[in-house]
Amino acid sequence: MIGDKDPSRRSHASTKVGNLRGWKNLLAQFTPIQREIQAFFPINPTYFCVFADLDSCAKVSDNWETLLGWKREVLEAQPWIQWMDAPGVGEWRDQLQSLRRQGKTGDICRLQNRWRHIDGSWLMLSWRISFGADRQFYGVAQLSSDLPPPIDSLPEKSPPAPPGDLRPTDQRNDQNQWRSLIQNSGVLISIQNPDGTIVYVTPSVQDILGYQPQDLIGKTLWDLIDERDIARVQNSLNELLKTENQSIVIEYRCRHQNGCWRFLQSTMKNLLNEPSIQGILLNSHDITLAKQSEISWQQLNEELEIRVALRTAELKKLNQQLKAEISDRKQAQAELQAAEYQWRQMINKIADGVLILNRDGIVLFANSAAENLFNLPHEELLDLHFGIPNSAKEICEIYLPQKDGSYITVEMRTEQIEWQDQSVYLASLRNISDRQEAELRLRESEERYRTLAESSQDLIFILNSDRTLAYINSFGAELLGIEQPSTSDLEIEEISIIYQFKHLESSIKQVFSLNASVRVEDELVYQGGKLWLDTLLVPLRDNLGKISQILGVARDITQLKSIEQSLRKTQGQLRQREKLLRLTLEQAPIGIVTCDLEGNFLHFNPAFSQILGYSAQKLRQMSWENITDKDDLQIQENHYQKLLAGEVRNFQLENCYLRQDGNKIQGIIRVALIRDAKGSPMHYVAQLEDVTERKQAEAKIQASLKEKEVLLKEIHHRVKNNLQIVSSLLDLQAEYIQEPEILEKLEDSKHRLLAMSLIHETLYQSETLAQVDFSDYVERLATNILFAQSTDYERITLDFNLEPVFLNLETAIPCGLLLNELITNSIKHAFPEPRHGKIYIELHYQSKKTASNENQTSCQGDKIGDKIEDKIMLKVSDDGVGMPPNINLKETKSLGLTLIHDLTQQLRGNLAIDLSNGTEFILIFSELKYPQRI
Repeated sequence: MIGDKDPSRRSHASTKVGNLRGWKNLLAQFTPIQREIQAFFPINPTYFCVFADLDSCAKVSDNWETLLGWKREVLEAQPWIQWMDAPGVGEWRDQLQSLRRQGKTGDICRLQNRWRHIDGSWLMLSWRISFGADRQFYGVAQLSSDLPPPIDSLPEKSPPAPPGDLRPTDQRNDQNQWRSLIQNSGVLISIQNPDGTIVYVTPSVQDILGYQPQDLIGKTLWDLIDERDIARVQNSLNELLKTENQSIVIEYRCRHQNGCWRFLQSTMKNLLNEPSIQGILLNSHDITLAKQSEISWQQLNEELEIRVALRTAELKKLNQQLKAEISDRKQAQAELQAAEYQWRQMINKIADGVLILNRDGIVLFANSAAENLFNLPHEELLDLHFGIPNSAKEICEIYLPQKDGSYITVEMRTEQIEWQDQSVYLASLRNISDRQEAELRLRESEERYRTLAESSQDLIFILNSDRTLAYINSFGAELLGIEQPSTSDLEIEEISIIYQFKHLESSIKQVFSLNASVRVEDELVYQGGKLWLDTLLVPLRDNLGKISQILGVARDITQLKSIEQSLRKTQGQLRQREKLLRLTLEQAPIGIVTCDLEGNFLHFNPAFSQILGYSAQKLRQMSWENITDKDDLQIQENHYQKLLAGEVRNFQLENCYLRQDGNKIQGIIRVALIRDAKGSPMHYVAQLEDVTERKQAEAKIQASLKEKEVLLKEIHHRVKNNLQIVSSLLDLQAEYIQEPEILEKLEDSKHRLLAMSLIHETLYQSETLAQVDFSDYVERLATNILFAQSTDYERITLDFNLEPVFLNLETAIPCGLLLNELITNSIKHAFPEPRHGKIYIELHYQSKKTASNENQTSCQGDKIGDKIEDKIMLKVSDDGVGMPPNINLKETKSLGLTLIHDLTQQLRGNLAIDLSNGTEFILIFSELKYPQRI
């Protein structure tokens, strides 16, 4: 079977599927990395931070609070230089600026500086800072402590006396104390010869590298260091040996006893001339976690940068990997699936519907075209009982219903075949409604044209290529004096009247020679007199494009010929009309003017001069530029340019014009461009109408309407305030009432007042006072009721599916009250504690035919039927415990349910209740019609 998961059923392209899968794999790979870093960030013993700029930090790890004593929020919000020792600020900024100028991702700089603790003390920190691709700095800090002297050496002076009982009593105790400190220190301290031979190591080596100290004595450092780091460490050691008492800090990888590698940061000091040491002193810290974090950050940065920059290539690669994985997992079924997919693809691309039926008439398979014919989704079409064909190879016509209530005619052909080891019927379905309609239109068209030809007073005929007359209409047959039924084998030469045409025969030959239509005027002498005919001969071609017939339409132009003779008589009449037109223009109440292409006035009527107050002599020396207000002149000029360019045929503008007395008038100008026979511009014709008084009247009306609108908003505002006062009075009254039942009724009354108040609030806040945005109102009301009714509102959630619906005030108020009762009922009764649930609210215009549902019963007891135009559906449902199955809204004693019934009647709507899964109320209503207020 072909289901929705079949690739052939998908509407998107396979490349888009691959891209989506690639993104999914990319996110799947990124998410564990992100979780690991987020988990590692707060527990890492090193101190991480991300710098937004040179002096401030965007993010720090949580252990900074322990290190400096300041809250992490303070460290991220304040400039860091206030905690840094002043002498180190300059070096800090210089190093970071140098790192930014180089601009290479992964470059690292190292720093040491002092930082102030919250108690005023100072801590020395060692920094490793890198510059990321996102142009941010990533830093890792570690505490730097002074190295204690070697175990075998004693200080020349006793160290400062520690507080309390820790003061040493003699030099021997002092030596023992230093030895104990070194032996129990978590820092790895070792001494080696210049050739790298280890001569001493502290016990902390076991915690860091897993070796016993005696296991390493006599071995060289090169036995432990990763071979990739040996050359770099040897170079550093050679430089160290050149200068006494010189120190260097270097990082390298050492092999742990268990075989893994640990990152160490060692401070090496040349103490070869120190009698008590005579070697290289190493003070080493385990920075594996810090290094791994740094590497993870760098890898994540680089990986995200590469994936963002080359996302298309990555997605293609991931898509190929996904395809390869699917191919590996399903290799045994690959050929079968490929064959079945190709077959289904081919079947689904067929324009005809295809069904496979078993011997009982049950649908086993349907292609996409069949789904479209039946208007059913694939899942519903499968297992549908279609019926058993009367016989194989039967061809019949069936009628299938459509969504709009119409039917289509489908031609069905059946064949008996073997499919999946069973005998089935293969049914091919073809929509022949268009073909039948085309055939019907063709017959109607033929009949219509035949009727037109027969009723026409023109001579219409069709000649075959061999000059036989294929058709002639009744008028032509009567005119030529022949019988219509005898024209099928009548040659045109046999019609004696043909010789009374002077040019018809030569024109027919011309059609064949030119292979085009020919028009000819000819004089026909017939029994009743003479006629002038204007004949159009049109070639009719066969499938090969050759002329097979000639259609002739001859129109009587005798009257036109007589008209030509009478044209001279009409010239006098035209002159009289021209005079009348001139008088009309002079007496017209609006200004009419012609001007040249530069806007200079050429001719105008008296009204034009009167509107502007200029004399006729003065106006002939002026142009539009002299009388048009400067603010409107450029706009008017732009429209003139559009006229000249042919973008518009005319235009109308409302501009301000200057009279001779200096006053301004509001005028409407209508302009058209007059062109000559060749299409070249000649001059403009314009009308000017003075609308100053009308504009003043319109302004007064608009001011009055604005004042009324403000008053209406004030009324709605006061109504809303009064409703809130009543609600507050109910709150005061509730404080003196102890009975829970009365308190509940008062609370219900408050919610009903809220529903009405919210309507008025929405009205005076909206741009229009005529209608309420009911979808916005539904969401606000439901949210307010939930927070007011439920103390544990997290148990109940709201799910909205709202289409923009606007209602007038008369409809919105009862509908809002009804919605209040339905939501309140669900909150109170559908979810007894501790039950969780959801309330679904839908609002939209009904636009589809809805079949009756036997589980849905209206408050009148009837079924929900078919859709009626301009209906609105409001659905409130929940997945709670439900209501009693035999509920009757007409006979209930509940005030809320009674209000639901009464408000439905007031809305003249239909309310249905579905108790099959929780409780579902469906209200179908139309907007109540009332006269407009504004």
